[in-house]
Amino acid sequence: MARKRMIDPGIWQSEDFSKLSTLAKLVFIGIFSNADDEGRGRGKASYIKSVLFPYDEGMRVIDVDKALSEIAHNMSVTFYLHDENEYYSLDKWCKWQKIDRASDSVLPPPDDMSTIIRRTLDEESTNARRALAPNRKEVNRKEVNRKEENINIGDFFEKIWAAYPRKYGKGKISDAKKRELYAIGDELFRCIERYSESCEGKEEKYIMHGSTFFNSGYVDFLDANYTPAKGKNTNNQFLKLLSELEPET
Repeated sequence: MARKRMIDPGIWQSEDFSKLSTLAKLVFIGIFSNADDEGRGRGKASYIKSVLFPYDEGMRVIDVDKALSEIAHNMSVTFYLHDENEYYSLDKWCKWQKIDRASDSVLPPPDDMSTIIRRTLDEESTNARRALAPNRKEVNRKEVNRKEENINIGDFFEKIWAAYPRKYGKGKISDAKKRELYAIGDELFRCIERYSESCEGKEEKYIMHGSTFFNSGYVDFLDANYTPAKGKNTNNQFLKLLSELEPET
């Protein structure tokens, strides 16, 4: 059972509190006076109506639900679902309530297993809800997928870097560029091969640094842009022909 709670006199000068209807003000005071020692309570409108207005036959569940909509819209209260049950948690509980020897809550907190919900103003049904935040499990799943993608991007970059002949300027390649290279995929290995062939016989100083190649130099060697050099190896073929024509001694 909830202990006695203190009402801070400053609440009556609060602009947020002043935006509530008379019923919503009463319901707000009712939910924090019935909150457990960690500021949580059961948030279903029908339950709250039964606790706050057990003898008021004229009070409707829909009226309480609208009051909760106002509270969610204006006050620091989190409404959430956990295992299909509705709860609320007063966000600034520790600021306004000082409790000695507090008991642990038996209600689940708004955590990764919860779905945050908010009631919008002017709803006509207790079943209508508007989600203000995505399910935290889904957010966590996206974060895991993003981490896995970053690992794949890093592994791919290390492979193409190892395949490139002149490894200078690795730190000059941004994460955004690595992501762009990853999107190109294995075609980059063909780009490296084509560029390496074009550099045959050149001194190392005339070969692009790795940072230059992977930031922009590879573009000319993509499948859509690459044109093999005309007359490549013509001199070697000519020498081979001459050697075949020379008489044996």
